Amino acid sequence: MTIQTWQEKAHKKQTTSLSKIPPEWRLPPSIQTLLTNNPNLNCLDIPAKSNLLTPRELEITNTEDATALLAKISKKEYTSAEVTTAFSKRAAIAQQLTNCLTETFFDEALTRAKQLDEYLSATGKTIGPLHGLPISLKDSFNVAGIPSTLGFVSFLDRPVPTSNSALVDILLAAGAVVYVKTNIPQTLMTAESHNNIFGRVLNPHRINLAAGGSSGGEGALVALRGSLLGLLPEDPTRPYHPSMLRTISTAVEKLAAAGHKIIDLGGKCPSMKEFSDIAMQFFQMDPDRTPLGHLAASEEPWVPSLKYTYNPNGTDPEPTLRQLYDLNVQKADASTTIRKVFLDNGLDVILGPGHQTCAPVHDTFGLPIYTMLANLVDYPACIIPFGSADEVADAGFVRDVKYVPEYTAKDVEGAPCHIQLIGRRLKDELLMQNTQAIEGILKGK
Repeated sequence: MTIQTWQEKAHKKQTTSLSKIPPEWRLPPSIQTLLTNNPNLNCLDIPAKSNLLTPRELEITNTEDATALLAKISKKEYTSAEVTTAFSKRAAIAQQLTNCLTETFFDEALTRAKQLDEYLSATGKTIGPLHGLPISLKDSFNVAGIPSTLGFVSFLDRPVPTSNSALVDILLAAGAVVYVKTNIPQTLMTAESHNNIFGRVLNPHRINLAAGGSSGGEGALVALRGSLLGLLPEDPTRPYHPSMLRTISTAVEKLAAAGHKIIDLGGKCPSMKEFSDIAMQFFQMDPDRTPLGHLAASEEPWVPSLKYTYNPNGTDPEPTLRQLYDLNVQKADASTTIRKVFLDNGLDVILGPGHQTCAPVHDTFGLPIYTMLANLVDYPACIIPFGSADEVADAGFVRDVKYVPEYTAKDVEGAPCHIQLIGRRLKDELLMQNTQAIEGILKGK
């Protein structure tokens, strides 16, 4: 029996994935040539200009508020079937532009959507709060009958899941329509969505920039007024790039002008590098380096960004019980510290960056120390897209510091910026309410 190489297995999977995009949803060769020849391409407007989407499909997929879309489905202004078709077509276009998907199951999604429409027509009721809403899933979630590879070539040989992940069952019970799975980093342990099966996810703002990871993919009951926002201190080992320093400063100004009280947490919170060092010790407390074993099983190479997580030339020593005990103590101390920061200052949320840069050039993301805090202490967090890199506007924020990665304004011109919000532990719903209110202020909604 002939044994397939990892390259042959990956190529076969890529071919199968491409075949699931209907011919009538394919972009013309001229667009593919444009992608190949223009590494600085912004492809955000291509879906609208592709002539593959009807005006009504553009209207549906340009709806920014999922709540508004759900209302139109429940009122029968849109059918779930046409909404699912519209988002499926747009996802197919996005896949051809940015390589953002691993699995597409458009036919199954449309069948589900039609069943929901029939139920609504027969009963006059929706199945649940997400009735008819198409929702994408990270590849790490199982959907019965759909492969889950997690970006490991060796997982291509595994049986297809026969049951759903718990979250998928919850979404389906609420009436959602799952229709695609999205691309992820090799091992799920790098900050760039890049693996040897599906390739690298491109940033639609500029395709030479990283799209981030590991989720390289998705309204309001309470209006927030006069809340207390803690400003996360900058870590000296990862100073904010000029675009992010301007973004954070602008966000603080807007929120303060809207009546929020901003409390600078400088001196009240340990360095983010200190927290990330503890988190990385947990991530690497696996002497077998299991994810790397999955790579070795197919003899596939590491993607470049994995070097920030693992030492390619070394092995991790067998951890002792004492080391694990000490590490758990450090984690508990970190959690106590952050809880005290929230309580002592009466904070609703902590505001800062998710990373010290806007979208960086591929393979330069490094360790995301500003997001590891929430992972370490198990606090809810989210990202709000806000602003973009602008060489002229950012010039006044350039400092004489060592930027990591190196900062070159022209390389990131127009790249999207953001802010991160961290909420109180086990108060995810309050964070989402605060997030919507804050986003409304920042974007003038």
